[in-house]
Amino acid sequence: TTSSQHYHNKLCMDVSLCRILMLITEGYILLGGASFLNAHYSTLQNILILVVGQTKPRGAAYTALVFEALLRTFPVEGGTLLLQGGIMRTMLSSCALNYQNNSACEPE
Repeated sequence: TTSSQHYHNKLCMDVSLCRILMLITEGYILLGGASFLNAHYSTLQNILILVVGQTKPRGAAYTALVFEALLRTFPVEGGTLLLQGGIMRTMLSSCALNYQNNSACEPE
């Protein structure tokens, strides 16, 4: 598998790794400001693409911290990042499946 697929599988299986990645990402968003977002826009987008819709409920709670930091600090740019990467679509699809009690949305 590619290294991207390896990290994806690791993130999906390891809640503690997801937690650490999301807490570090949240910190960089809050402390790095606009210069961080400008320099790492695509990296941040790729991280969220890998994580959103793939984590268990505990991991999703940590992902929500990144969303909150991103949208509070950069409402326009954060919204654009989530829309352009298909992240918002994935998140809404996951929520809809969970609401419909889809078997793909098993709790931890």
